[in-house]
Amino acid sequence: TCTIRFGIEDDAMSGVAWCEPTVVRAAAGPVRIDLRNLIVAMETYWAEYHHYPPNLAPMSSYYKPGPGITIVLKNVSDRGWTATGTTLKMPGLVCRLVIPPPANSHTGDEPQCSVSRP
Repeated sequence: TCTIRFGIEDDAMSGVAWCEPTVVRAAAGPVRIDLRNLIVAMETYWAEYHHYPPNLAPMSSYYKPGPGITIVLKNVSDRGWTATGTTLKMPGLVCRLVIPPPANSHTGDEPQCSVSRP
């Protein structure tokens, strides 16, 4: 596993740098943007219905992930939620967002991404 801050780790079988930071950042960027947009959509939904939706379906008219991106809501409660995002562009890449962020978080409400060998 590596994060977007780590260096290159070559896959010995293919000779491809599977975790080169620029490659991971390029694949993670659209997922991170969709997760940030999800914050706005979830808060808009909360303002209207006074609870968070259990999944993305109730927000389908105003929130759609980009092409090839899958966003999944988890641990939804009145106090917050967690979401994960993946992309077809890089199997093994997972971006995670926790709202509200944990008290010990150094990144606030920024999505955190990591990639594992597929």
